[in-house]
Amino acid sequence: MNPKAPLVLGADGNFYGTTVTGGTYFEGNVFQVTPSGGFTSLYSFCAEKACPDGSNPEVGLTLGSDGNFYGTTEFNGYGAGSGTIFRITSGGTLTTLHSFHNPGGSELLQGANGIFYGTDGGGVYGFGTIFSLNSGLPANVQTVPTTSQAGSTVLILGTNLTGASSVTFNGATIGPLQVITPGGMLRTNAAFGILP
Repeated sequence: MNPKAPLVLGADGNFYGTTVTGGTYFEGNVFQVTPSGGFTSLYSFCAEKACPDGSNPEVGLTLGSDGNFYGTTEFNGYGAGSGTIFRITSGGTLTTLHSFHNPGGSELLQGANGIFYGTDGGGVYGFGTIFSLNSGLPANVQTVPTTSQAGSTVLILGTNLTGASSVTFNGATIGPLQVITPGGMLRTNAAFGILP
C-alpha cells in the first residue's frame, strides 16, 4: 500500500492517512486507524472512469476547520499527470475541488483565515507555482507549539483576536483550544495536547 505521509488526528479521536498505491484499483487510498489498531479503507482512488477523482496521493491529509480532511493527488484529474485537490469526510465521501493542469501533490496548509495554500508543478514556465484555495471554510486559531507542558506559555495565531475575552481548553490531556472574540468563537483544527 506504500504509506509515505504522517497520520493526522481527526476530531473523532481516530487517525487518518493516505497510501500512494494500494486500494481497490492500486492507485492509492485514504484510510482510518482507530487508537486500538482497527483499520478501515475509506476511499480507493480511480473509482471513477478516467480518474477525475485523482490517483496516487503522496502527501498526507490536512484537517480543515469544518472537521473534514483535505488533500492532493499527484496524477489524473484534468488529464494524465495532472493531480487534484480533494475533500473527504470521516465517512469516506470524496469531493474533487480542483484539477491541476500540471502535476499536483503538495501538502495543503490551512491558514488562520480558513484558506488553503499549497504548491503545484505548473506556473507560467512550468517550474511550479504557489496557489490558494478558498472553499468558504471558517477562520480558526493555531497554537505554537501544538503540545506543551502544563503551565507553559503557548503562542496563539489567528486573525481578529483583539478584544478576545477568554481562551479555554477542554480540560483533558488532548483536545481543541477555543478563543472567544467579539466576532465569535474560534477553535483549533488540530487537537492541542498537554504533555505529562
